[in-house]
Formats: sequence, C-alpha cells, structure tokens
Amino acid sequence: MKARQLMKRNSPAGRWPLIGRDDEMRFFAYSLTDGSSRGFVICGPAGMGKTRLAEECIQEARNLERRVMTVRADETREASGVIHLTALLPLLQADGEAGAASISAPSPFASADELSPPVILIDDMHLLDPASVVLLRQMMDAGKVFIVGTIRSGAASGDRLEPIVSAESVRRLDLSGLNEAHVAELVENVLGGPVGIRSIHQLYDTCKGNVFYLRELLLGSLTNGAITYDGHLWDIASGALTGTPRLVDLIADRLAVAADTDLPVLEELAVCGVIALQDAERLCSAPALSAMESAGLITVTQDGRRTTVSLSHPVYGEVIRGQLSAERRKEILLAHVERVTRQGSRRSDDPLRLASWQLLATGSAEPQLLLQAAFLARTAHDYAHVVGLLSTVPAESHSMQSRLLLGESLSALGRSDEAESVFRDAQENGGGQSLSLLRARTVNLFNAGRPDEALAINEAAAQHALDQKWLQALRVNEGAVRALSGDPVAGLQLLNAMDSEAPPCAEYVDVWLFGLSIKAAALASTGKTLEACDLARHAYSIHVDMDQSTLHLHPTTQACPLVLALTEAGQLVQAREIGRKALTDSVRAGAAVPQMWITLFLARNESIAGRYRQAQRLYLEAVSLARWQKSRLPLILGESGYLMTSCILGDVDLADKALISGQESTVSMLGLHGHERVTGTAWREISQGNLKSARKILAEGAASARRAGQLNSESLLLTEISRIGWARDVYGRLREIADQTDGRLAEGRARFSAAMASGSPEALFTVSEYLENMGVHILAAEAANSAAKHWREEGDGRRAAAANQMMKRNIDQCEGALTPGTSDAERTGVLSSREREIAQLAAQGNSSQEIAAILTLSVRTVDNHLQRAYRKLGIGSRKGLVEALRRFHPGVLG
Repeated sequence: MKARQLMKRNSPAGRWPLIGRDDEMRFFAYSLTDGSSRGFVICGPAGMGKTRLAEECIQEARNLERRVMTVRADETREASGVIHLTALLPLLQADGEAGAASISAPSPFASADELSPPVILIDDMHLLDPASVVLLRQMMDAGKVFIVGTIRSGAASGDRLEPIVSAESVRRLDLSGLNEAHVAELVENVLGGPVGIRSIHQLYDTCKGNVFYLRELLLGSLTNGAITYDGHLWDIASGALTGTPRLVDLIADRLAVAADTDLPVLEELAVCGVIALQDAERLCSAPALSAMESAGLITVTQDGRRTTVSLSHPVYGEVIRGQLSAERRKEILLAHVERVTRQGSRRSDDPLRLASWQLLATGSAEPQLLLQAAFLARTAHDYAHVVGLLSTVPAESHSMQSRLLLGESLSALGRSDEAESVFRDAQENGGGQSLSLLRARTVNLFNAGRPDEALAINEAAAQHALDQKWLQALRVNEGAVRALSGDPVAGLQLLNAMDSEAPPCAEYVDVWLFGLSIKAAALASTGKTLEACDLARHAYSIHVDMDQSTLHLHPTTQACPLVLALTEAGQLVQAREIGRKALTDSVRAGAAVPQMWITLFLARNESIAGRYRQAQRLYLEAVSLARWQKSRLPLILGESGYLMTSCILGDVDLADKALISGQESTVSMLGLHGHERVTGTAWREISQGNLKSARKILAEGAASARRAGQLNSESLLLTEISRIGWARDVYGRLREIADQTDGRLAEGRARFSAAMASGSPEALFTVSEYLENMGVHILAAEAANSAAKHWREEGDGRRAAAANQMMKRNIDQCEGALTPGTSDAERTGVLSSREREIAQLAAQGNSSQEIAAILTLSVRTVDNHLQRAYRKLGIGSRKGLVEALRRFHPGVLG
C-alpha cells in the first residue's frame, strides 16, 4: 500500500522538494537584490534539476513581491524550423502595442521606482532564436526585465546565447549533481522514512547526483518491487535497481547522437566496463570517439601509461545492457576475453575481469583464473563476488587458502553455517595449524552464538601448538574470544601479553590485528578509556599502512573500539566525527562487519548525548545490518536501542513493533555491552509509568555488568536508575566506578547522580554545565531542570530562569525527547517536527482518525503526540491549540 501511495505522489507530474540547493538559492537572492544584476542563468547537464531550481527562484521573487512571468523557449521551434520572437510574444504584447518590438513604449511592467523590473523565467534558453536573444539583451540593458534562465550544457545552439551569458550584469550558476548526503536526504523525504545506508550508496553510485535519474530509478524500482519497506526501514536488494520506460527513452535519445557504426563500442563499454583506448579504436574511429566524448557519452581517462574509455554515466550502461539479447552479451564478452588474453593480461586486475567475463558468458572459467580473481575480489572486500567465483571451482582445485577465503567471505555475508562447513573442511585438508583459519572459524562461531565451541576449538589447537609463537597467538585469539563473549577481565589477562608494535610472524598478522581491536574494546569496557583510545588510534594507523591485499580485516575494524573509547572518555563529538568517516569508508569498501559495529557504537554515542532521533535512525540501521549478517549480539543491542529511543520519542507504534531478540540468552553469549540490552524493556516500562518495574530491570542488568567487570555498562545502567528517581540508591556505587576509571563520562554520571540525590540546585547547575560541555545534553537538561525547580520553590526567580535557559538550550539538542527528568519542564515552543505536523492538522479541525489516515499512523500514535504537544504548549486539550500555535509557531497555521 505504501509503495503504491508513493508512486502516485511521485508521478512525473509531481514536484519533488528542493534539497541541497541552499547555497544556490542564496546566490540567487543576492543576484536579484544587489542592484547591478540583470539576469541569473543556471547551466548544467540534463537532469540536474535546473528547471526545479529556477521555479524555486521565481517563487523567491514572488516572496519578495516582484512581478514574474514565464516564457517557454521550446515554443520557438516548429517542424519547419525557427519562428522568430514567438517565445517572447507575451512579453512584447505586454511591453507595448501588440507585436511591437520597441522597448520605449509605456510598459505596465514599469515599477514605481524602476529598480524592480519584473522577473522573467525562460526555461531551456538554448532553444531561443537569435532575434529573441538580441531583444532580451536590449531589454536587460534597459533595466526592463530581470531574466532567470536555464541552459543545458553542451546544447548545439548554446553559442548564440553569448550576448546574454557574457554580459557582466548576468550571474551564471553551473549546477552540479547532489552529493551523497543530499541524495539521502531527498530519498528519505520522498519515501517518508529512513533508507538503509547501503541502499543510499547504491542509489548514489547509480545516479551520481542526477536528480532526474534518481527520480526515475526510484519510481522504476517501486514499480517492480525492488524497493521494500518492513515497517521501519526502506531497503533495496543489491543490484535490483531498475529505471522507468521514461528514463530508458531519454537515455536512448541521448545515445542516438552516436551513429549505428559506433554502437559496438558503446555496447562493449556497457557489458565490459572500462576498456583500453586501443580496443575502443578497433571498434570505432578516433573522430567518432572524440565526438561521443564531446557529447558526454563516454569519458577518456589517462591511467598511468594506459588510456582507458568508459561510459560517462552508470545509467547509460544499465539502459544499453537492457536492450541487448543474452546471445549478444555473450558474443561481446567472449570477444573481449579473447582480445585481452591475446594481449597478455598485463594489468594486475585482468584475472578478476577475465574470470568475471567468462563466468557471465559461459558459466565457467579456468580454475586457476577463478582462484586468482577471487583473491583480487577479496582485496576490494567484494565478498559476494568472491563466493560467486569460488563456488564454481572444483573441489580438487581448492587449496587451504582458497577454502579459508571462501569461508571468510561466507561468514562476512552472514552465512555462518555454510562458513563453518567450509572451515571444517579446510582444517581437515591441511589447515590444522593455520592461525588465520583458526581466527576466522572462532569469530564465525561466536557470531553464530556458539562461543563455547569457539573456545573449545582454540584450546584443542593450543594442545598441539608448533612452538611458543604459535601458542602465544592462540592465547591472543582465546583472549579476544573471551572478551567478546562477555568476560573482558579474563580476556585482557591474555591480550596484555601481546606486543602492540608488531606481530611476531607473517601468519600472525590477522590474529594480531584482531587482538588489538578487541583489546582496545575490552579496555574501554573496563574503564581504561585513555589507554583504549591510544591503542585504537595506534592500531588504526598501523592497519591502514599495511598491504590490504593480504588482509581479511578492513582497517575500519579498528575504528569500532575507538568510537567506543572516545565516547566513554567524554569526547563525544570527536568520536562521532571519526565514526561517521569510518562508516562511510566501510560502506564504500563493502566491509559489512565493521559497518555494523560502527553503526551500533555511533547509535550508542548519539543516545548518550540525548540526540535520540539520530540514535533511533542508527539503531534501526544496525538492526538491518545485523539481520543481514545473522549476528546475534548486534541484533539484540540494536533492537533494544531502537525500542528505547522509540519510547523516549513517543513513537509508541514503533516501540510496539520493535521485537527484542534473544532475551533468554545467557550473559556469556551477549558479549561486550550485552548487559545494556535491558535498556529497551526498561524504557518501555518507563513510558507506561511503571518506574519500579523499570528500576528492577535496570538494577539486574547493572549487577550482571558488575560481575563481568564491565564498568562502563554498569555506570550507564545505574545512571538510568538515577534519572527515574532513585539516585540516592546508586550514587555511591557510581562514585566508586568513577574513581576506578579514567573516563570523563563516568565522572559526569557520578556527579549527576550525586547532585540528583542531594537536591542541591547549586550542585545540579554545576554538573549541568559540566555535562553540557561534554555534549551529554540529555543529562545536562535533566540536571538543569531539577535545579530550576528547586530554585523556583525557594523563590529565587533569577537563578531559576538561568537554569531554565540552560535546560532549554540542552533539550533543544535532544530532538523531541520527553523523559521523567524533563516532563515537568517549561518547554513551551519546543515541539518536534512530527508534533508540529499533527498539532497543525488538529488545529485545522481534523479528528485523530482523520489525521491518522492522512499521515499513515495509528490513532493511538496521533493521540500520544497530541498529548505531548499539549503539555509542551501549556494547554490541556484541543481548546486553545490554535492560539498556542499562533503564539509560539506563527508560521505553522499560515
């Protein structure tokens, strides 16, 4: 149902929101009002959104009370050729007697002060005839009009616009595609909900910021069901994007500039990707290639001593491949394979390309070539490609290393049972003493929820260690698994023996890097945050400098503990910056495992800061990744965090749909931070007013974290108890934890709890400042609110007002959160976007049932948001809603 509604909403006749063009709009506003400009032209390739931006410019002119007119330049052409001045006929009729071209006649356009000429929108200016161009230039010079025009880059008739675009009084804007962040914002705005990070990356890589291509890809994929919605998150199956017939027709028209004799090179580029210039010249003449490059169909690139050719846009390849028969694609692939093989396959990536082409053409390839290609694909962390290549290799051609690679890749794709079968086979066929195989197998078993088996396999290998170095490596691996399994103290006893500077031997590298990552995470978990930060930075630096072709772990693996450690050290903003960059890097590299953990630790960071809407979105992404990976611990923590943030934000429907997995799991299977899984169920109890039940849940989780030595998880859970009214019961233990750790966050939590327990407004105000400086906005807001309340009760209005200002400053960062510590705060005017939307509809006379239907929500959710809005606006019901909105949100009701 939701997909059908969106298809109707986003039909070709619909208007998309203008996103990512704030700088361009500011440039236009400056050009329109600075007094020296007479025009503003927007140039760029087709599909960049020139017309949409120009329409927004015209609306801005209207907002500034300027008179506007629209001229359609495409009306100047007929089948017989150019008809002069046709497009400007409405303008000429308004400027003088009908048909007159004089600009001296009295004009109804003339404004009272002559400094505000009318604003004329001319879309597709490159279609204007020469006479119209000359006349427009005269009218601009005379100050009669201000032109807003769009020009398609590379248009054949663009040269005749020189009299206009070369004028000093005309401002030119060269419009480029949207960046990936703006594509994400636009797609989520259009779909009406969060979209998976991998899906956004896939969309961006295909459309390259071209708004028209993006629109048609979305519509086409909605039509064929490639885009799915599970009630929480939109996602796209890998490689499943398809465009609309409209997109196919448009691309076909663009490709039509190539002659029939040039089609073979375009087809080969579409099927094979990048090819050598000399190969392209065998299929097409050099002048024809130059013409296609000028037309924007192909790109010629110098890569060292080699010159290559590729299609200018990924969408061109999609369209061309869709028009080729299976036989034609096979013919192209085999011919190209024969040509590259004859030339000697000199480039390092040739085996991967050759094997991929042969598989596509015939379904098989030489085993040795497939093995070479698989190891190259692993370098790019393209695990799906690795599995596809190695799955076709006969069993007798496999080596221990290729089996290890296949198992690692299956594990990275979340296919744990298949991976275990491959690892077992590899161990039985010569891999019994491979450290890399042992590490990969134990991690796979842990991710599958089988840590005891992982430890048993490691211990069995230790009984037959070849030498002391092997035994040391096995103890490092054991320490990593024990820490991951929820016992960081025992894990660190083993991990502390490792050398942090260099591995003792080449085969130890994977185990060593893995050990460094887990050691840093275990140090952070046990409160040694500064040491954890130093180690994680050191490991990250070393990992990046290594030859990635020999490693399975991606360098962003080291970013996971760094984000965690920096957060606990009280450096929340820095942790966020590093985490966001590492997340982007892991997505681009296809490194799904570190992507999942980075997303989870970023969500935890945002939640601790009180940025609950951001945290909710990241927890949801982590859940999606964990389900795809079939990884239990991240799934449990992600679902718990999603439930917690949904309850705090009042998204009751979302909270009810959040399924918490594995609540029956033992602590040993939950690993580091697994005790924090109770926050979801605790906040569901809090949202329902069951504070005593929530306190019991949190206390049990804190006790289990204490037994496991996970001080930071214990500190987090005890702080939650402080926030719901039992600070006196826990502040002493929080002080003990802060004294045992070196993290500023633990210190801030201890001070917060002590101040809440004492009720001293001075202490509460001081700790609020401390927490605000750290970026822990939700605790800062709750402390400031409590201080304001105490000072109001004492009759100290001045200090109460100061505390209330601090509360408002911090709660504004918390994205609509409403917690027990802020429920009685003076929060007038801080409605969330959803609350404003629902309040606006209610103020317009819509019932809760009608609002629910309009916004595709349940009546229960609508009523909950209304109740929160009433409390924030200081009213008790719908009565007074209109007046309150006009007072505090004057733009909402128009």
